[in-house]
Amino acid sequence: MLEIIVLIILGYKIGKLAVIKGLEGRKWKITFIVCWLAAEFFGILIASMFTNQLFPIYVIGIGCAVTVYLLIHNFLSQLPDKKNN
Repeated sequence: MLEIIVLIILGYKIGKLAVIKGLEGRKWKITFIVCWLAAEFFGILIASMFTNQLFPIYVIGIGCAVTVYLLIHNFLSQLPDKKNN
């Protein structure tokens, strides 16, 4: 449940940043959510190859998902702002 709340909050931030940069916010929110889930699944899959303990598997999965957020946020932050004419 907590992860869903974090996903909504971070998705809102990504969408807001995309709009500031002059991009479509909804597209970036959807991209973020899909990439978050894919990275979390990939992290869980890789971690489960090395251990059978649930907590380390979950931590690695969340770590991969947070990395996706940081990558997308960094990419959008480097784009120039939308010019108001």
